[in-house]
Amino acid sequence: MSSLELANTAYESKNFDQAYEYYSKILEQDLNNVKAWIGKGLSSGYLSELNNSRLQEAKVAINKAKEIGLTEKQRQFLSQEIPKISFAYIEQIISGVDKLVDEEDKKAIPTGQLRSVRKMSLEGKRLNFFKENFQEIYDTISFAETAFELEKSSEVVKNILKSVNKVMEEKLHVGNEETFKKADDFRNKWIEEAKQLDRTFVPKELQFEQKKEGCFIATATYGNYNHPKVIEFRKFRDRYLQNSTIGQMFIQFYYKYSPFLAGKIQSNNSLKRTINNLILTPLLFVIKILPNYK
Repeated sequence: MSSLELANTAYESKNFDQAYEYYSKILEQDLNNVKAWIGKGLSSGYLSELNNSRLQEAKVAINKAKEIGLTEKQRQFLSQEIPKISFAYIEQIISGVDKLVDEEDKKAIPTGQLRSVRKMSLEGKRLNFFKENFQEIYDTISFAETAFELEKSSEVVKNILKSVNKVMEEKLHVGNEETFKKADDFRNKWIEEAKQLDRTFVPKELQFEQKKEGCFIATATYGNYNHPKVIEFRKFRDRYLQNSTIGQMFIQFYYKYSPFLAGKIQSNNSLKRTINNLILTPLLFVIKILPNYK
């Protein structure tokens, strides 16, 4: 069995570490081996882990293969594999963060802290990590775009959308208006591209998980659990209210009585505007000027 056959077998078996080594050795002997550049690039992409993205390395190898020259079959293969790598890495990021949160959850609850407050704190840490690392997440879904350069088909676009849909549904775009808009604009761009290529295309309806620990009134007012302003209120809850006895008492009071008011707000647009203009917007302004609030 030749070195290339060994490399391809390892790749097909999802043994990407070994495949990467085989492809690298082939390139040491022949820098113009297109198949080895393709294999090395894709293998490095699949080897990406939390805090260790190898997508740039994958791009470099794939671009080298393009420079040398790709067959139509190779272009199609790459256009199928690249979005898969993007989606796989996003799942790696999510599972890695969830693991860190689970480890934190196993620690003893500090004296005086309520279990419900602890859960909110962990969710806040999870979302804050995604906020701080949004550029890497965005670069990952952008990596999927390179597939469209190789094959402009509706199937490729649908595969690209799988990654950005995952980002939106998992709330990886959290933090502020900029990241929310960036993710949403990216999604809308590819939805329009899909419609141009396939008139029967219907975009997936995003499924957002509704947490019972959410900010009921703000969510009802803005109509989206993941609206940037709703996220700011949750951040205020996690960073300020839960850290004091009075704040924890307020949280319990709020969760007990606010769902009723939220139900009234949800179906009344006039009330939504009033709540937003007279209560939530001024309150959010005050929250943002609090000491150490970022």
